[in-house]
Amino acid sequence: KKAAQLKASRMMRDSQKLKVELQKMKDIAEKQTAVLKRKIDEAAAKDRARMELEKKRRSAERMRLASSTSHDSNEINEARKEHLSTWIEREVDYSIIKAQIEDQKRQLNSAINEKRNHMKDDDTVNIQELEELEVTIKSLKNSINNLESHLKKTFPNSNLAWRFFDSETFKTLTKPDAKFVLTHVFDMCSSIKQELETIICDSESTIKSAVDVAIAKEKQLHDKQTVQLKMEHAEATLNLLESTQSAVSANIMMKLNTVMDEIDPEFKAQIENMLNTYMQSCLTAGKALQSDLDQMKESQEGLQKML
Repeated sequence: KKAAQLKASRMMRDSQKLKVELQKMKDIAEKQTAVLKRKIDEAAAKDRARMELEKKRRSAERMRLASSTSHDSNEINEARKEHLSTWIEREVDYSIIKAQIEDQKRQLNSAINEKRNHMKDDDTVNIQELEELEVTIKSLKNSINNLESHLKKTFPNSNLAWRFFDSETFKTLTKPDAKFVLTHVFDMCSSIKQELETIICDSESTIKSAVDVAIAKEKQLHDKQTVQLKMEHAEATLNLLESTQSAVSANIMMKLNTVMDEIDPEFKAQIENMLNTYMQSCLTAGKALQSDLDQMKESQEGLQKML
């Protein structure tokens, strides 16, 4: 009897723990659902913004085409257009290499200053950090040398202090030349912007797909754990019910046997009737729990196949 009571008490505690775990899993699932909804809303907002930008770009392109088809007495010839197009593209390449060199030099100066600051205090100097800074400084110097060498090879006689590599072409631009240059630069920017938007859109789509897959996988794992916890809870409850049923029945019958001669037969019949009703209720509850347990096992097998 005492062992059955201890077992029943332990199962009750386990049942409470399982309930707490189930609530935790439910809270995690709600948080994941909220995160998924927010990401979907953000993706939809970005798609709307991208469509609006594309609409504006197409409108501007139609206006530009309409303007370019109109008659212009000052229109430049094809050879001049080819020369100016080549000049613009070379100047863009030149400015990009210059910007890369300037950026590398800024990083180099920052690393050198950081190294000096580390070496000011001999007591707290970190040898590993100094070695890492030395490697960074050496790498940046090599990168700057390579970029400057490439610049001199591609653009001989260049001067980093000048904005344009071929400044004479810039100085001799006429109004029709300037108009063509502006149109060409606009077309370049528009094309680059379109390519960038495509890359961003593809990247966001890839990220969203990866997030959806990860969330779906986590949800499946969560569902599997939830079903497992429910199964454990049902099994513990079923065992508790069976143990309690046996303990109560044995206890009542033992007490009845000790006072069998003193109990009125009618009262004894009433007690036996109540005991039978209790046992029948326990049996019904046990069947219901067993049915739920079987369904959860089938659900778990289905989730296992999905994973």
